[in-house]
Amino acid sequence: MKSIAIVDDEKLLVTTLKNLFEDEGYIVHTFEKGKEFLSKVDILNFDILLLDLKLPDCFGIDLLKFIKSQNKEIITIVITAHGDVSSAINAIKLGAYDFVTKPFDLDEMLLLVKRAIDEQKLKSEVTLLRERIYGHPDDVRILGESEQILKLLNEIEEVAKTDSSVLIFGESGTGKELVAQYIHKKSKRKKESFIDINCATIAENLLEVELFGYEKGAFTDAKMKKIGLIELCDGGTLFLDEIGEMPLSLQPKLLRFLENKKFRRVGGNSDIQVDVRIVAATNRNLNQLVKEGAFREDLYFRLNVFPIYVPPLRERGNDIILLAEHFLNYYSKKFGKKVYNFTNAVKQSFLEYHWPGNVRELKNLIERLVILSKKDVIDIDDLPPDIFSGKPEKRIKEKIKSDNFLDLDTKVLLFERELILDALIKAKGNKSEAAKLLGVSRYALLRKIKKYEELGL
Repeated sequence: MKSIAIVDDEKLLVTTLKNLFEDEGYIVHTFEKGKEFLSKVDILNFDILLLDLKLPDCFGIDLLKFIKSQNKEIITIVITAHGDVSSAINAIKLGAYDFVTKPFDLDEMLLLVKRAIDEQKLKSEVTLLRERIYGHPDDVRILGESEQILKLLNEIEEVAKTDSSVLIFGESGTGKELVAQYIHKKSKRKKESFIDINCATIAENLLEVELFGYEKGAFTDAKMKKIGLIELCDGGTLFLDEIGEMPLSLQPKLLRFLENKKFRRVGGNSDIQVDVRIVAATNRNLNQLVKEGAFREDLYFRLNVFPIYVPPLRERGNDIILLAEHFLNYYSKKFGKKVYNFTNAVKQSFLEYHWPGNVRELKNLIERLVILSKKDVIDIDDLPPDIFSGKPEKRIKEKIKSDNFLDLDTKVLLFERELILDALIKAKGNKSEAAKLLGVSRYALLRKIKKYEELGL
């Protein structure tokens, strides 16, 4: 039996909708104010939300943001005044299923809710079927057996037991947000909200009101009070991504909040106290920013109580192959392709590549390779030229010199293999062109490549 929450300040409309849906067998909860709804949202169990965008004590759009941050699966239908279509469209962009304008036909509302439930059920069945067949791609983003990843997982386990602030360092694409989510899910706050905000994507004049909210009349367009993300996140975890991009003018206010868990809305006169854990992340050198005067030293120390370093993919050794094989399995099943493995030459290229985009780059590359693949194995000529950006002949010379246990025949084979790889790079993967550069027949080149595969080189 489905449950509906109705948030609207028009008593007659609320009563009418309540009677309508109860007659259809729904469990109905009604609220005339946004704060009243927020105070009960943690104990309510509802599947559908009918939400008026114009409420007496808050913006309906803020409630929508909060609900979607808690549970994206809740079907939300927004109710708006005639002529206020722009607000409704904004709500759709934020995740609302649909909107209706007042006055509306009751049968229309009933059909809309039924249609939304049917569509959600179908989507859930498709998602479940997909995950049963080939899992979820993001499940492997922190997969690994390297010393660095085992250390990272241990640090997550330990810091999750506390309420200490965490500062996550790492290059773009390494999975810093995933680390923040893991910390939250393993903490005592796991049943509360996890809200993330990217400090680099929001204009300086908007970031303060997004975080701290504002009071009615705080500025010209502040016709109603707005609840900020810190207040919405009470009891949970707030993830501040790209913290190094936070404007210097806003940093003292964040510092004050970190020190005493109190803040004031923009235009407010009284302190508001909340219980929020702050986890921040950056791909920049905050020490250098402090020296340049672009980041407050005291804020840096407050955030950096427990630093966590997420290693770049190139430092994770054989984890690269584990991740590549996992993504290969996922996308092969997703796209209905029978692509089972990589050749040893491809694996070697993966291990030698710099991976400036880290796990994100690897994931995108494997997806592309599977889409374009016509064979059951990804071969060296399937790779884009930029994967071979290094100097393989130099590395193999260094390896041969440093490894005294290799016999002469093996050293010759390794050097020959690198010459062939170099030719393939210059020929952009075309084996016929590579054979011409090497002065051998295409058949001879293929025979040598096969030999290296059999020997595991």
